[in-house]
Order: sequence, then structure tokens, then C-alpha cells
Amino acid sequence: IKADNENHYGYETDWQDEIFRAALSQSHTLALSGGSKKNAYRLSFNYVDQNGIIEKSSLEKYVSRLNLSQHAFDDRLLIEANVTASQVLENRVPVGASGFEGDLLLNALKTNPTWPVRDSTGIPFQTISSEERNPIAMLEYTNDLTRTTRILGGAAATVNILTGLKYKVNVGIDYTNAIRKISQSQELSYLRAEQGRAQINTKEMLNYVIEHIVSFNKTFGKHTIDALAGYSFQHIERAGYNQQAGYFTTDKIDYIYQMQEGDPAYRQVSSWANTPEELQSFFGRINYNLDEKYLVTATFRRDGSSKFGTNRKYGNFPSIAAGWRLSQEDFIRNLDIFSNLKLRLGWGMTGNSEIGADNSTFLLRPDAGSTAIINNVPITGFRIDKTPQPDLHWETTTSTNFGFDYGFFDGRLSGTIDLFRKKTTDLLVEQPTKALSPTSTFISNLEDGYILNDGIELGLTGIVVDQKTFNWTVNFNCTSIQNKAVDILDDDASIIPTGLVRGQGLTGAYAQAYANNRPMGSFYMLVFDSIDSRGKIQFVKKEKGGDSLMF
Repeated sequence: IKADNENHYGYETDWQDEIFRAALSQSHTLALSGGSKKNAYRLSFNYVDQNGIIEKSSLEKYVSRLNLSQHAFDDRLLIEANVTASQVLENRVPVGASGFEGDLLLNALKTNPTWPVRDSTGIPFQTISSEERNPIAMLEYTNDLTRTTRILGGAAATVNILTGLKYKVNVGIDYTNAIRKISQSQELSYLRAEQGRAQINTKEMLNYVIEHIVSFNKTFGKHTIDALAGYSFQHIERAGYNQQAGYFTTDKIDYIYQMQEGDPAYRQVSSWANTPEELQSFFGRINYNLDEKYLVTATFRRDGSSKFGTNRKYGNFPSIAAGWRLSQEDFIRNLDIFSNLKLRLGWGMTGNSEIGADNSTFLLRPDAGSTAIINNVPITGFRIDKTPQPDLHWETTTSTNFGFDYGFFDGRLSGTIDLFRKKTTDLLVEQPTKALSPTSTFISNLEDGYILNDGIELGLTGIVVDQKTFNWTVNFNCTSIQNKAVDILDDDASIIPTGLVRGQGLTGAYAQAYANNRPMGSFYMLVFDSIDSRGKIQFVKKEKGGDSLMF
């Protein structure tokens, strides 16, 4: 096919119409259940077939579930078990790919509409340029299948020791294996030089938890006590395996299953595994209720995480809350206004450990750039990836709240008002290291200062119509929050950079910062002003003599 001129081929192609379609989905479920006074079971199967709105994209899901329960020893023992097994097959299309050439959707928008979809032989039309890509060629010459298998199971046994006193042990496991196979044919014009590609990525995750809980519930006249104490242990493992190949001598084979036919110089094999994550917790809670009017709840947790340094793995997190049901008092009832009125006051501490598994220990990683030849054998060197931080510890948020619930007209109009303050200390922040450090960044606690969140939350619910055959409820919610950093730096003009900008065509520079009296993670960069007559971007001038970074 020849162009009438340099860019016009004489066709009128709607590329979006070529790649999009009306998608159909179907779901089928089969269930079987039964039992007696002492036991029960339920078995179910579910199948979902969902086509995507882009040609060739689809998802198939197979799920089976089994639930069992059995009472024994005159109902003093209850055994429960459940297991869910699923498999998801996902056919993906080239959406979300990085690079200035763009993915399938971008090419459907920018590809020359005068191109034909196919040439005279019926194959997708392509030019030599790698910057202009036929979306149909991208679809037909790319195969991308992900198979995810997951098994989720649990078992529990509850023993009634005495009246109101129970012991429960609970065991849960979650295993996931996902394998993604991607092949791109050498028939793609932008891959002809590489003669096609093939890649297999595998990820595994194992997560199991064990819990022991003793609970007590007893009512003494107007007094009710509900308490529990427990212990839990959680273990998480993550690993992955990757291999890829290219430069195949023919496109008549399935690259995925004959990767050995690719050029040995291009084959790559790698694997990784995170240090196992472990969380150990001791906890307790007690609820006290006096005459359904006065309520008090106190809790305590001691959590230990393997993510933190050897000196400070554990954190203590207490909390207490109180409530007063004013609507149960005679002096409120006599007003005949409120159907519900309750005051609440709470204080508590929670911990944050979301920092990854390997930020407190010494860690080496292979460094291809330091490979040496010893006795004609290449020996790969290592580089320091993480440095020890024995005092890395929990980030803590202390919350205080005051609120009340109210209701009018037998509950047809109700709402809540809450005032809250959250103070976060020992902030976990990724920071750039100083010169001569073996690593470029590190995560540490900010020993000084804190993040403050002050706010108010309003909720309102109205039941407009409440009939047997028709209900109409209106809900309204509004929240106002003020967030800022306080005294995290000695100098108000100083900042702690954060928020690396990564990706295709990006520099990896920091785009955000922590600074006194600024919201957490505020953007800190050059501010666009205008484009001058030469087409050059101009930035706002903070100081004379040049552009300056600013919030």
C-alpha cells in the first residue's frame, strides 16, 4: 500500500471503533447445603466469564467453597472449617505500557486515520517507524495471559469452659501463586530487529495466622462485663521468579514454551524473595455496661514486628472509650424530644509498620556493574542495599475524639457529630542519604515533631418513607480536616525531601517534602508560569536571579 503523499494513504479508519466492542458477561453458581442440629455444611461452585470492552481481553474465574461446622460434647465444643479455592485466567492487552510510543489506547488515539487496518494480504498494516503502531497489530501479535491460583482456608475450635467463659483457637492460611506469560511476535514492526520477545513472571505469597482467644461474658444485675484476652502470630512470605528471551530465528514456534530457541546472549533469569515478615501480638479488651446507660471500653495491645530494628521491635498501644446514653435518663425522657441521645469520648494509640520487610537489617544485592573475571570465570560482585538500623521502630498515632449521636421522631431523623484530633509521632520517612553513603535512601523515624490532624465530621440520616413495600432513606456526610507538620525541623525554611518521581522519561527527583506548618507530603517543585514566544516554559520566580523550588 502506497501513500498518496508522505502521510496520506487514502483510508478513513476509526481506530477506536476497531479495538472496542460490546462486551458480554455471564455468571453461574451451584450450591448444595444441609445438616442437622449438630452439624451443617455448604458446598458451592461459581463460574464467571467476562469479556472486556477491548477486543481479545477477557477474564474467566472458577471458585469453589466449602463450609463445615460440627457441635460435640453436649454443645461444649464447636468445630468450624472453611476452604476456598479459586483460579482466575486473565487475557490482557497492551494497556498501561510505558514509553513515549504509548500503549494500545494511546495509539488508537494518535495513529494515522488514513492508514488501512490490513494490507492486501490480510495481515495488519504496518510501517517501518517504531513510533507509529497499528493498534490491531499490537492486539494480534501480543499474547498476555495471567493465571492466578489462590487457596484460602481456616479452621477454628471453640470450647465452652464454664458459663460465660470460652476459649477459641483459630488457624488461617492464604496461598497465592500467579504466573504471567507474555509473548510479542517478531511480526510487530517495532520488534523485528529484536526478532520477538518472551517473558514469564511468577509470584508466590504465603500468609498464615494463628490466634488464641479467651473470652468472658457475664451479667450481674445491672452490671455486664464482656472481656477477652488473646495472642496472635502472623507469618508472610513473598517470592518471585522471572525469565525472558528474545531474538528468535522463526515466528513459527510458541516463544513461551521454547525460550531456549532465543539468542543465549539475550536470555535473562532472575529471582527474588523478601525477608519473611512476622507479627506477634498480645491483646486484651474489657467492656463494662451499667444499666445500659454508662459504657466503658478499655483495650491494650503489645505488637512486635520483624520489620523493625533489633532494639525496638515491640510497641504498646492502649485505648479507652466511654459513652453515656442520655436518652435512658429520666430527665431527658421527660423532655419528649430525643429518641436517642448518646455522648462519646475516646482516646487511643495505634501503630504503623507499613515500610517493607528489609529496612532495618544489613542487606546485600548482586551488582552486575562490579563483575570481575577470575580464572576466566565471571564473578558477580555485591553492593550494600540496606544498612542496619537497630532503633527503627513503630510510628504511633494518638487519637482523641468527642462526639454525640442523636435521634428524633422515633429514629426517622438521626445523626452524629464528632470532633477529633490525631497526632502522629515517630514518623517513618524515606529520606536521601548524605554523600559517601553506600545507599541512596533510607527509612528512619523522625524523632522530633509530629503530624497533626484536626477535624470535625457530621452525619445526618433521614427516613423519608418507611413502608413494607417501599423504603426511602437519605444520608448526608461532611468532614473537614486540617493537616500539618509541627516542629519536625529546627528551621522553618528547611525541608525533608520525599516522593521520588519514577518512570519512563522521569528523572527520579524528589517532588514532595515535609516542612513545618505544611500538609504532609506537600508537592515541592518549580511552579509553571507561562510559555514564552520561543516556546520555552517559564517558571514563577521566587527570588531574583533564577527559578526556585516552592510549595
